Amino acid sequence: MLNISTQAYVLFIMFIIISIVNLIVAGVLYGGWGVLGYLISFLFLLPLALLYIYNQDCLTAGNCNIWSWIVVIFNCLSLLISTIFYILVGTGTIEAENVGKTVKDNVKSDKKNEKK
Repeated sequence: MLNISTQAYVLFIMFIIISIVNLIVAGVLYGGWGVLGYLISFLFLLPLALLYIYNQDCLTAGNCNIWSWIVVIFNCLSLLISTIFYILVGTGTIEAENVGKTVKDNVKSDKKNEKK
């Protein structure tokens, strides 16, 4: 079999089972185009699923120094981006009520403010 931890092996088996079930459901609901669309999305998401399984194996088996530094870099980037965002909202550079709105929504609200 595979030389991975039991937890990572369980994730791998679940990934295969769920992928087969999703493929069948896509085929039943959407026909051939659903199967094709699922296979294309499967190919794009496969590296992420394999990284998740590798991450689980590293958590349980250890000896993953390079991977642990990659995870630390991603976490630091996330913290840095959220801190910059909070600073921009706090200083008024970005208006908090406009966060999450589309450009179209912002144009509508600007037109309403001009009429007033």
